[in-house]
Amino acid sequence: EPRAVLAELTRVLRPQGVLIVHTLNSQGYAAAVNRILQKILPERIRVRNGRLAERRAASDLFPIFCRASSLPELRKLFRELGLQTEQAKPLAAPQPFFRFFAPLALLEMFIMRATIAKFQEYGADIVMVGRLRETRTVMKRMAA
Repeated sequence: EPRAVLAELTRVLRPQGVLIVHTLNSQGYAAAVNRILQKILPERIRVRNGRLAERRAASDLFPIFCRASSLPELRKLFRELGLQTEQAKPLAAPQPFFRFFAPLALLEMFIMRATIAKFQEYGADIVMVGRLRETRTVMKRMAA
């Protein structure tokens, strides 16, 4: 439960304390590609490709569930919990999604560079920084 987790993190902040959240961007292009691949590729192929592409053990691959991983969702939660958003920034992926296949990786990098200014909100990750603006008593009432 994202709201419960963020409420607890907010509860333990000092007055005017800062909370930094770094999460997957569920509206990003990498997440969209993953959703498409889940529909067209069998799981065993996706797992094998994930292991090869990221050099990870099979035990290190697991399903993820995005519950608060878009800018609008996080902004709403921050507002509800008394956090003033100081920065909300989508981040480009540190490496191409298709890094295991050079022609696709090159095409992906070209598209990313050509569209980064216009489509920045579709980055792979999100970093949000919020500052607690409410007093402890108000926060306790909100968490209850």
